[in-house]
Amino acid sequence: MRRIGSYEAKTNLPRLLDEVARGETVTITKHGVPVAVLAPAAGSDPAGVREAIAGLRAREAATAGDLAERKNALAECESRLDAAKTGLRALNDRTISLVQSAAERQTEQDRRKGRVESLNGRSLHAEEENAAYQQDMVRLDGVIAGLTAGDR
Repeated sequence: MRRIGSYEAKTNLPRLLDEVARGETVTITKHGVPVAVLAPAAGSDPAGVREAIAGLRAREAATAGDLAERKNALAECESRLDAAKTGLRALNDRTISLVQSAAERQTEQDRRKGRVESLNGRSLHAEEENAAYQQDMVRLDGVIAGLTAGDR
């Protein structure tokens, strides 16, 4: 804080007001005794205001940088998500194809199994018919053997 006499204050008042506007305080004396203090008006601290503005600008720059980083990270995430979606679609298509192929193979196996069962049933039936035929042959051989030579 600077001290200045009243005559010098009267002579240099515009310069003193500029100093006060920059945040300085000046004490005015009369015959060496302090009689007045020139100080910035309440709420008009230019240095504080400048510091606050500088701080806000720094925060704004940091926030803008952080926002740009987050936008880039979001774009990367969206890109990875799109790639994952594409991969999942391809996997889904492949899975559907495999399920359809397995169903077709199962259907063909069921057809073949049905044919084999049909053939097994026919074979069993043929064996039963053959056994009945053999019994009839044995019976007829017995009938023929029982006939006399004249009956033959």
